[in-house]
Amino acid sequence: MVLRDNLYTVLGIERRKGETLFHLELNPENEIYKAHFPGNPITPGACIIQISKELAETVIGSSSHISILKNVKFMNVISPIESRRIDISISLTVTSEGYAIKSIISYESVIYIKLSMELSADRICVVVPVYNNAGTLKSVVDDVLCYCGNVIVVNDGSTDNIGEVLSEFSERGITTVDYSDNMGKGYALSEGFKKALSLGYDYVVTIDSDGQHFASDIPLFIKTLSDNPNALIVGSRKFGSENMPSANTFANRFSNFWFTVQTSIRLPDTQTGYRLYPVRKMSKMKFVTKRYESELEMLVRCAWKGIKIIPIPVGVYYAPEGERVTHFRRGKDFFRISVLNTILTLCAILYGYPSMLIHKIWRSR
Repeated sequence: MVLRDNLYTVLGIERRKGETLFHLELNPENEIYKAHFPGNPITPGACIIQISKELAETVIGSSSHISILKNVKFMNVISPIESRRIDISISLTVTSEGYAIKSIISYESVIYIKLSMELSADRICVVVPVYNNAGTLKSVVDDVLCYCGNVIVVNDGSTDNIGEVLSEFSERGITTVDYSDNMGKGYALSEGFKKALSLGYDYVVTIDSDGQHFASDIPLFIKTLSDNPNALIVGSRKFGSENMPSANTFANRFSNFWFTVQTSIRLPDTQTGYRLYPVRKMSKMKFVTKRYESELEMLVRCAWKGIKIIPIPVGVYYAPEGERVTHFRRGKDFFRISVLNTILTLCAILYGYPSMLIHKIWRSR
């Protein structure tokens, strides 16, 4: 995770009882440091406050703004030339208005700054739908927990030994939704959204359970959301990545074309499962489809509703072919997607485009 303009890099994260400890390396070449005291760069206090806020956002899984800043104690000067390494501990408590944050900036035995702040925040959680991915689920969730402490795992009727993993999650306080019959990814996402809403979350980041996505991209979603409230943010994979099946490129181009026809919006990746949904804004929407095609329906229906859709670049990993686990049925699922595209194209003429025009006029008033 890197702050804008490469101000710092997170080297490691430790979760302890009641606090999260971030190990950082500062970049002394950054102009923010150089401009503050030319010839003798130090880290401005305002910069440390911003860094603490950004790290707190990764703990609470939410974009936010500082409502109260208090008890700021500058005890030692931080010089990125003398010591590039600092540790920032973040402890938080939930308040009626958001979160109370206490932060200590130190390194080894030296304490630089202590501060307290209150954040007003939108609540974000991560939903992980899973079907027969017991081998990768634990590592995916462990990775996610480094960037967001609010996780909901939806077991879509798995038949492998996933029960052992879910029981461990329950002991760790992770929310699970579990049902016996396999209903499809779209149904699993809808159940995850319902659970998130019932727990008071406003936004949901969806991430696949096969290890294809990198949880380290979650802060990018949060940062983009802070600049674009109520947007649907779509993670765009780089096509041509190592071990990426060639069929994926064709299928995505096919899907991108029809999405543009149905919405007049161009997206680089309409088939990614790595997204941030504004579920509070979507709460009255009822989706018809239940399997892989549901992610396309959600994208198109949100566009028709006037929800802003923003793509951001994300990393992707494809396991070698012999190790890859996929439940996409090329014949059946591609047919279902094709039928859905036909229906959505007809609906776009009768409903979608008029609806988008009305939302555009309403926003401009």
